[in-house]
Amino acid sequence: MLNIAIVIEDEKHIELLRSDVNFADILNTVWENTHKNQYPWLWSIDPYGLTQFNLNQISHLNMELKSFSTELNGEGKKTS
Repeated sequence: MLNIAIVIEDEKHIELLRSDVNFADILNTVWENTHKNQYPWLWSIDPYGLTQFNLNQISHLNMELKSFSTELNGEGKKTS
């Protein structure tokens, strides 16, 4: 099973924080249920390589994660 970790490192690549969550599960849900234009930063994560985000990019990724979480919880569903 694929395991994608979220690791925060400093500029010298010293690990500061590592998430216990397997991010692969989140990405699989994004890739199966959304369009890449909807979450371009999440779609840019390479499941088979190293993806790095700088401080300016993290705010975009964070907004997408919040939006995706809202969507998964049904709070963002439109009523007809």
